[in-house]
Amino acid sequence: MNTHSLRAALVAVVAATALLAPAVSAHAQTQTLRDGAGDTWEQKYDEETDSGSWEATGTQPDVDVVKQVVQHSKKAVTITTVYRELDLSSDFLYLMSQLRTNKASYFATVSRTADGAREVTLGTKGRPVRCRGLDLTISKQTDRLTVVVPRSCLKDPKTVQLRSVAYAATHDPADPENFESYHIYEDAIGKPGHGIGVWTKKLRVG
Repeated sequence: MNTHSLRAALVAVVAATALLAPAVSAHAQTQTLRDGAGDTWEQKYDEETDSGSWEATGTQPDVDVVKQVVQHSKKAVTITTVYRELDLSSDFLYLMSQLRTNKASYFATVSRTADGAREVTLGTKGRPVRCRGLDLTISKQTDRLTVVVPRSCLKDPKTVQLRSVAYAATHDPADPENFESYHIYEDAIGKPGHGIGVWTKKLRVG
C-alpha cells in the first residue's frame, strides 16, 4: 500500500463515520466541548476475516483532542480545536466537523499532509460550497487548529450546532508494502468512544 492508498483508506473511514449518525456562555454564542486525553482509537484490520475493527490505543499525536471551542458570532462560526500534542508528524491529519443550521447541514473538512500541504473545504449534500473567507490556522506552538467559516457561506443562519471527529494516519516508511505498517487513528470529540463526536447545543448568533 502506498501513501496515496493510505489517504484513500482514511477518506473512506471519514466518509463512513459521517454516516453515523459543557459550559455555555450567558449569550449562548460559545460552547466548549471537553474531551479526555488518551482516548484515541486505532482501526485494526484482520486479513483472515477481511474485516476491520476499532481498538483503544491511548494517546497519539495529531489526533488526541482535549478541547473544542465553537463560537457563533455575527460574522462567522469559529471552531478552535485543542490537541494534547499537535506536532504535525503524521502522514495525514484530518478534522471533520458537521454543522447543522436552522437552514441546512454542512461539512467543514481540514486535511494536512506530511509535506505541509493543507486544505479546508466546506460542502453540503455531497457538493462543494464556494466560501470566500473560509480560513484555517494550524499552530504547533499552541497545539491548536482553528477554522473560521463566514456566516454568509452558511446562508446567515439563526442557529448552528456542531459535532466533530479527528483523524491521523501514519506508516513505516521503511516498510511501505506491509499493510500492518499503516495506522489510522480516530478521536470522537466530546465522548470517550469512537465515531463522530457529540453535538453542541444550538448556538444563536449574538
